[in-house]
Amino acid sequence: MSEANSPSIDQELLRKVLESSPFFRHLKMEFVDAADGVARLSLTVQPFHINTQGIVQGGVLCSLADVVGLLAVGTRLSLGQRPRTVQMDVHFLAPAKEGTLVAVGRIAKMGTLVSVSDVEIQDETGKTVCMARCTSVLVSVAGDEKFSSQ
Repeated sequence: MSEANSPSIDQELLRKVLESSPFFRHLKMEFVDAADGVARLSLTVQPFHINTQGIVQGGVLCSLADVVGLLAVGTRLSLGQRPRTVQMDVHFLAPAKEGTLVAVGRIAKMGTLVSVSDVEIQDETGKTVCMARCTSVLVSVAGDEKFSSQ
């Protein structure tokens, strides 16, 4: 993603915001990069991600899709604005078992109140294991001062 070096996207600020989330850290998601309207996360499959069928639990894939879809939208928001998921449509296309998953989120539609992002999650071989469409509402939040660039 060559556009990830765009000066308008503060990679470290996005990483800091993500890593402030206990849920993000608990699932062991990792920030890869982001550009205008596009974001990428990875997740190395751990034993606690696996369900009783020996595959990655669908909720883990949903969480990864949700976060990367919101992150893509976040690349176009200003400090103090956040996207909140109001709907997700998820398609599980193949089982994920081990290795590292890469999730890419792209803005499909950006409005002033509602945004839509499309997500694709692939395994290490490049096989798509999950696709999702995430709809979010844009809200104002207080307390983003802790994420100032200083």
